[in-house]
Amino acid sequence: MKLVILSAPIVAASLLLAFARDAPDGHEHIAPDREPFGIVFAAEVTRVIDGDTVVVTPVRAPVTVRLLDCWAPESRTKNLAEKAKGQSSASHLARMATGKEVKVFLPVSPGESLGQSLTFGRVLGHVYLKDGRSLAEEQVSAGHATTHKE
Repeated sequence: MKLVILSAPIVAASLLLAFARDAPDGHEHIAPDREPFGIVFAAEVTRVIDGDTVVVTPVRAPVTVRLLDCWAPESRTKNLAEKAKGQSSASHLARMATGKEVKVFLPVSPGESLGQSLTFGRVLGHVYLKDGRSLAEEQVSAGHATTHKE
């Protein structure tokens, strides 16, 4: 018998596949080159890692989500100017999202493996506040991130 050990984010996201459905209403634009299909679940933001990564907790199983369409300055770097911008970005995201109920959308095309949506132990997705605002769009509009890597 082969024993496979998976990280908590992979297990949690895999279990959520049973709830896969269309993108949240009004957010079909998030994947214009792909069919708007994926995993949608309610959660609470329990931790901000940096300006473009949050930990959400749906049903006691934390999932680290790397926000799509959001590139924030690094907060873990020796470059002091970038570090300051990264810390400011993370603080802005924390003020906006920590403790808030959110809707998480992990775009996964039919037939695509969830593993294709993982990077460095994080799932790639979109996170929306209860009022429908995208955390990524809010970070970009506040000047704390860009829509592309610089």
